[in-house]
Parts: sequence; C-alpha cells; structure tokens
Amino acid sequence: MVIYKALLPFLIFFLINLSYPNPGEGGRSHTEVSLNEISCSRDEQIENRRSKITRGEGELSVKTYSSKKGKKLLVDTSIIGAMTISVALLKSDIREGIFKRGSLNNIIENFKDPYNKAVEGSRIDDDPFILNYVAHPLSYAGMGLYLKERGYSDWSAFTFTQVHNIIWEYVIEGSFVPPSGKDLITNFTSAGISIFVMDRLSRYGEEHIDKRWYYHILYWLNPFNPINDKLFKKRLSGAFNIYVTEDRLLKHLGIYITY
Repeated sequence: MVIYKALLPFLIFFLINLSYPNPGEGGRSHTEVSLNEISCSRDEQIENRRSKITRGEGELSVKTYSSKKGKKLLVDTSIIGAMTISVALLKSDIREGIFKRGSLNNIIENFKDPYNKAVEGSRIDDDPFILNYVAHPLSYAGMGLYLKERGYSDWSAFTFTQVHNIIWEYVIEGSFVPPSGKDLITNFTSAGISIFVMDRLSRYGEEHIDKRWYYHILYWLNPFNPINDKLFKKRLSGAFNIYVTEDRLLKHLGIYITY
C-alpha cells in the first residue's frame, strides 16, 4: 500500500483507453484539414513529417480527432476523483482519521491561514521517507504525464495536478491533520518536472527515435506516450490516414491551423 498512489495514473490511463473507441470507430468528432489551409513558420519541420503522412490526390491531408474539452475534463475529474476517494477509504490511517477526527471546521481553519497551517503540518509530518519522497512524487509526476498524453496543454495539466494537490492536503487529509508543506512542495515540484521537462523530452525522443539508440530512453520518460502508441495504437489507424489529437498535431508539425 506504500506506493498505491504512484499506480493511480496508470490505472486511470488503462480505464479510459479501454473504454474509449479508436479514432474512426465513433465517439470522436473528426476534422479534416489540408496543408493548403495551414500556415506555418517552420517549413523544415513540416517537410520532415511529410514522409510519414500518406499522400492523397495531389495534396497532403491530415485527419484529427478530439473529444470536447469540457467532456474530457469531466471524465478525467470524475475518474481521478473516484480513485482518490477510493484510496482515502482503503488506506486505514486516512480512513480512520477522516471518520474519527475529521471535521469541516479543520478544513475551514486550513484555508483561513494556509501558510502557517502548512508549516505546522510539516513539523508533525512523520510519514516514512518512501511515502513522502517516493510515492508522493511518483503519483503527481504520473498524473502530470498522464494528463499530457490525454492532450492537455502544459499549464492546464499543471493546474489540474495542483488543484488535486491542494484538495488532498487541505481537504481530505486536512480534515483531520494540518496540511503538510513538505508534501505540497514535493507534489508541486514533481508535477512541474514531469510536465515541463519529462514530457517534452519524451516528445523530442519520439521525433528522433530512428537516429540514435538513446532517443528510446527519452521516449520512455513519459511512459504513457509509448504505452498509448504501442498498446492502444490510437494515433495511427489504417494505412492511409494518420490520426492525432489536435494538440499533438500542432506540437509535432509546429504549425498553426486556420479554419
């Protein structure tokens, strides 16, 4: 149970990918765009990608798929929220703390003086090293990487993780113990590194994976990226069309789509 939280993003990822249809099988809104409709500032990047896209009748076409952002956020919030509640109930010390010592007044006091409460919580936080500095960082890094593979922007994914961070520390655990400043900082840092560094290196490794062996290592810095590609194969569907999310189309091609 020590690394239970570190496994949550992987469980969530598999649940969503198994429940969502592949592109072209329904459940997605499709938009077809031609390169004639695309204005770009980095021609070389587009030329490098052209060899990987099947040519149509005299022009290059790309099909993109995306679920509505609001719906995607609702799905992710619901599933991550459900998993979080499950962890709180399954972990005995948290469950007992909530039901025996938890109160709404404690939560209100946490938000009245968030800084001093976090300092107080850091002083009394005696959780084992592996929980504070292994499980917590892995769980929030995993959440950030998972959200990036789901198509969120850097700042949207980071905001999501920090809202969860605050709710966990100030509301769930905060209902019976002051929020731990150490956990808040650790979760903040690990989520930021995963989103702004590891995911970008993973995309870079993916782009150059045929050039050197060590690009495979970079590719796996976001494990959800190769897992999605190799296991669920959502980005490539059929021999004549490449399906990518709109956000990843922009990232891979470095282009701006004008409708």
